[in-house]
Amino acid sequence: MRVLCSPKIVACADALVHTIGKTYARPAFAARELLELAESRRSEMDVLRQFSEMARDELEELAAPLL
Repeated sequence: MRVLCSPKIVACADALVHTIGKTYARPAFAARELLELAESRRSEMDVLRQFSEMARDELEELAAPLL
């Protein structure tokens, strides 16, 4: 399947892949450290939010003329 999207979606997806890669390369967190991290930097923990919102918005824009 071929997917077509705007350059901004591609850039966001690329940044997401890099973030995931850096996360896997980090040393493992202890359970307490992970909980503290999640509570203190909640927005940074949701790495998919920006990409999913941008992709959803673009899809809605592309589908609007078809409805």
